[in-house]
Amino acid sequence: MNKASTNHIFPFLKSKLAIRLSLYIFGIAVVSTLVLGALQAFRTYHIEEEILKKEFKQIEKVNIHSIQENLWILNINSLRTMLAGLLQKRNFVYFKLTDEKDKTLIEVGKLPQENFLLKKLPLYHNDAYGKKVYLGTLTIVATTKYIRGDIVRNTISTLVILLITMLFVGFFILLLIWFFISRHLFKIRSYTRDIRFDREIPPLKLDRKESFWTRNDVLISLVEAFNRMQTMIRNSYLQLEYQSLHESLCNLPNRRAFKKDLSDRIQECKISGKFAILLFIDLDFFKVLNDSLGHTIGDEVLIEVAKRLRGLEKRELKVYRLGGDEFLILTKPLAKNKEKAHEFALQIAEEIQSLFNKDIILKNRTVKITTSIGIEIFRDLKDVETIIKHADNALYKAKEYGRNRFSFFQDQMQENADKRLEMEQLLHQVIEHDGLITFFQPKFDSKQKIRSAETLIRMRGSDGKLVPPGDFIPLAQETGMILELDRQIVRKVFRFIQQNKKIISVSSLESIAINISPNQFMMADFPNFIISEAERFNIDPNFIILEITEEAVVSNVNYALETMLKLKEYGFKFSIDDFGTGYSSMRYLINFPLNELKIDKSFIDHILDDERYVAVIQTIITLAQNLHLNIVAEGVETTEQLEAIYKYGDVLIQGYIFSRPLPKEEFLQLLEDN
Repeated sequence: MNKASTNHIFPFLKSKLAIRLSLYIFGIAVVSTLVLGALQAFRTYHIEEEILKKEFKQIEKVNIHSIQENLWILNINSLRTMLAGLLQKRNFVYFKLTDEKDKTLIEVGKLPQENFLLKKLPLYHNDAYGKKVYLGTLTIVATTKYIRGDIVRNTISTLVILLITMLFVGFFILLLIWFFISRHLFKIRSYTRDIRFDREIPPLKLDRKESFWTRNDVLISLVEAFNRMQTMIRNSYLQLEYQSLHESLCNLPNRRAFKKDLSDRIQECKISGKFAILLFIDLDFFKVLNDSLGHTIGDEVLIEVAKRLRGLEKRELKVYRLGGDEFLILTKPLAKNKEKAHEFALQIAEEIQSLFNKDIILKNRTVKITTSIGIEIFRDLKDVETIIKHADNALYKAKEYGRNRFSFFQDQMQENADKRLEMEQLLHQVIEHDGLITFFQPKFDSKQKIRSAETLIRMRGSDGKLVPPGDFIPLAQETGMILELDRQIVRKVFRFIQQNKKIISVSSLESIAINISPNQFMMADFPNFIISEAERFNIDPNFIILEITEEAVVSNVNYALETMLKLKEYGFKFSIDDFGTGYSSMRYLINFPLNELKIDKSFIDHILDDERYVAVIQTIITLAQNLHLNIVAEGVETTEQLEAIYKYGDVLIQGYIFSRPLPKEEFLQLLEDN
């Protein structure tokens, strides 16, 4: 009989609980039987022993007088016959008769070595005068081996009967336990194994008829408690599942839900052959609003935005909040023709922007919101992240175009994004390994003597070629890495001056200019940083010109003035770079402690062909001279430009006509030659 058939006949054997109960019952039955058998054997032995002792007394009572009389007259034959007769008794195996001097007169039977009872009876004779005369001793020996044999046989029979009885009783109890308890526990266990909180299952119910005896018993209470617990756990699971798929502020599906749905859309597009649309929405200048009005107002704006976007869900699309001020809209597969899908996307984007033509009114405040939207139309793409990345790239391009507009993804966007990522990683590596390369472009006076030089930076790309600053400075400013770049440049320039003081001291060089980004200039610790670095490298502050842009000055006039005065007091000089291309306020020319103005290359480029540019250049030079500021003309490349600029005053020339930006070794050599 195999295991399967055994389980079919005895289903309770499938339960470990039932098996344990079986072992417990069998063990109890065996132990109980052994104990009872031992007690029964002990009792029987003592009963048989008492019976044997009674037989001793019976012999003494019945036969002792005849033995005494025959011994008195020394009737040995009669005595021998009498003792031989007593030897026929079942348990008596040895008799011995001795005289008064303990000399053996008669000995019948065999004395056993063990398991026997012995009794000695003194023999007397009463003479004519009533006096007892000692005649000798009768020794009687009875064996107990027959008693023990009977006890063993009886005990074995009793043990077998008891064991069988108790096993039957135990088996019956086991069946009762299985029928009334174990099989229900087994069903509860099977039910719990089948529980799946992601789908609803019917409540647990026992396979039995309810009666007076089963109503509200422990099993019913257990099942009811378990069903309540299962319901509570499932409700908690559903709540947690909902929370894991929705963000709490706007109660919109979140990134996790979006990725799950987008994965489903990809499969639907594959099956239907239709295009679906993803729109990546970002609120324009939301960070400024959040910082100025506070996060509470910002949250209320996001809630209102979500409410308006939900109104689009009737168009077979779904709205998600990715985080912050970023929202996503995902459509179902709409059209097999991409141009048709493009039309749908255009309609949805225009409708989204029209939602925010009306201002958002929050209590006593009115907020104007515009959106930038990146659009990806997909069908054959299989990767969720790629689709998100395409929509994000399109969003970036929409912002680049001026915000409050939408842009469709194009392959060139991905190439630009990849280049941007590669450049960002390269910047990280350059900063981490201090890999910036410094170049110096000299500034010449009218006698072609080097009076100053501007520090320019390069870095080496993965192909080993130099990367111009225009390719990485804007990205560094956008990502915030410009702060560390600026500080590395300052240290490199100070170290260069320290290491080459001898060459510099005998040259005509009077200063070196370092470009400071607006972000760096507005840092609270910038003055302390540059002063401490100058002291560390033992640099004369009068030798350093800090070039800043008009943007850095006008973004916070009071703070900029405070910073410049502190550094000016220490000895540093200041130059306004690209003067004339920005705000060009007369106020900061008068109030700020400037030493130099730099005329932007865009003016120099038109000095020969546009009188308006000539007028501006002439005005800047005259203004600077009247304010006792040095003038630097950037980007002078031809003799004609040089001659034209010299007509309007004494100007330092920085441009390819005299020198391109030079590596530090070539710059030092030029200083020596000059």
